[in-house]
Amino acid sequence: MRVDDLIVMGDGLVRRNSPRTTLPKLVAAVELSANRTGIARLREALVWIRARSDSARETMLRLVIVRGGLPEPEVNAVIRNSFGARIGHGDLVLPKARVLVEYDAAAH
Repeated sequence: MRVDDLIVMGDGLVRRNSPRTTLPKLVAAVELSANRTGIARLREALVWIRARSDSARETMLRLVIVRGGLPEPEVNAVIRNSFGARIGHGDLVLPKARVLVEYDAAAH
């Protein structure tokens, strides 16, 4: 498998809703597979896997953003108003730049 496919799969395992595992458990599983075929790609993918993703397209968009030289966005970050009250969440959030990126799959 391609590294990007492994990243998408890893993000899916540690997704925001009903995750199948945690990132530390995923790291441990890769460490236990030291001599397996494809382990180098798994290790490379592991560096890019982030918890809280909602979709494969969100993951791929995050990779484009970061590989394009922008700072890494927070995945499905909570958005708060000036009083600190939660008002929602954003797919990919760059809080210092005050940028929120939404990937609306239903519209595409």
